[in-house]
Amino acid sequence: MSAFFDFFFARPVLTAVLTFLAVYPLLSSAIVSTAAIVSALRRRRSRWYIPEPGSLERAHDRYPVISILIPAHNEELVVASAVKRALAIRWPALDIIVIDDASIDGTRAAVSEFVEAGLIRLLHKPVNEGKSMALNDAARICRGELLLVLDADGQPDPAVFEWMVPRFVDAPRVAAVTGNPRVLNTRSVLARVQAIEFSATVGIQRRGDSVWGRLMTFSGLCTLVDRNALQALDGFAPNMATEDIDLTWRLQLAGRQVVYEPAALFGMQVPETIGAWWRQRRRWVEGLAQVLRRHGPAAARPAQWRLWPLLAKASLSILWAHLLVLVAIAWIVARLTDVLRPDVGSALAMFAAIVLVAGVVQVLLGFVLDARYDRGLAGQLPWAAWYPLAYWLLAVFTVVRCTIPALLRKPRGLSTWNLERLD
Repeated sequence: MSAFFDFFFARPVLTAVLTFLAVYPLLSSAIVSTAAIVSALRRRRSRWYIPEPGSLERAHDRYPVISILIPAHNEELVVASAVKRALAIRWPALDIIVIDDASIDGTRAAVSEFVEAGLIRLLHKPVNEGKSMALNDAARICRGELLLVLDADGQPDPAVFEWMVPRFVDAPRVAAVTGNPRVLNTRSVLARVQAIEFSATVGIQRRGDSVWGRLMTFSGLCTLVDRNALQALDGFAPNMATEDIDLTWRLQLAGRQVVYEPAALFGMQVPETIGAWWRQRRRWVEGLAQVLRRHGPAAARPAQWRLWPLLAKASLSILWAHLLVLVAIAWIVARLTDVLRPDVGSALAMFAAIVLVAGVVQVLLGFVLDARYDRGLAGQLPWAAWYPLAYWLLAVFTVVRCTIPALLRKPRGLSTWNLERLD
């Protein structure tokens, strides 16, 4: 045992590992934060990012009808609210389809009044085949060339299409535009921290990735997709844990663009218990690992050089999480066996301080960039320290627990619904 610690804590090995653990989050945060600032400044100064009246009129003419797909499985408590908010979206014509994927509750009854009034269509699937198959089935009967994928608990702002649709008109290679998800249920500490996360991590990274021209993923709850681009790739993959990450990478590998529109606001509900949060994040981590397994070799080709930063970021983040856990375990065992060198503890303390500072700076930047879109975000500021201190540790544990099994196991069978209950 002591020989192992003599090797592991030998100065070259220890220095290299601790340097990577300290430098990577700091460097990664600096790069993505700088890119996010560039994106925000470019958006403010460039008319291309602000739809002009003429651009919006052209969007109306080019896409007079937009389909909104709301897949639902046992969503009787929230689906009617999503339909009402969808009907309130400002656009010349809306084609709203609720896909009931073999619900055993009152989902169909909850939307029956809208169906009877001719405001929406209902596609009932007697066999539960999962979200991807539900969306693929609805895409075949939709009337619009653009499809908004909206979760059953989604709350879109009425102006979302006025921001999203002109992006397709101004840039023909755009195949999907993803909106800005905002957390509505900020009652618990866990939900408050997730509200911080969607500004400090999701919003910052998507702004930063936009500068490079490729996104890690669009949001499965608020993305507008070109139907022809979707069907050219045979729709959503039914055997992937996360259909949104998979389709994002397939679209970009096919030479199409996926862009982020921060002004397109979508309210959402997030898990409020650790159990629900764990189920959701396990699925996200497994989904990314499946995408790396399936699409990583293609993304590494020279022709796909714009995807290299995403590939590097995903791979290095996974490596960082595993090394962090390895070092933590080794440090605990070393403390218990009295083989710990005195300078190791101070090095680990310095590492923790660096990660904390980088996390807090990124949180504050996220607050600044999203303040105009989410006026309630400032109320979460007292909880900002929990994000890098405790929340990152939960995320690291999820990555270590779920990544390697998902990398080693081929996706198979239908990926059925993964419902993260909020209470």
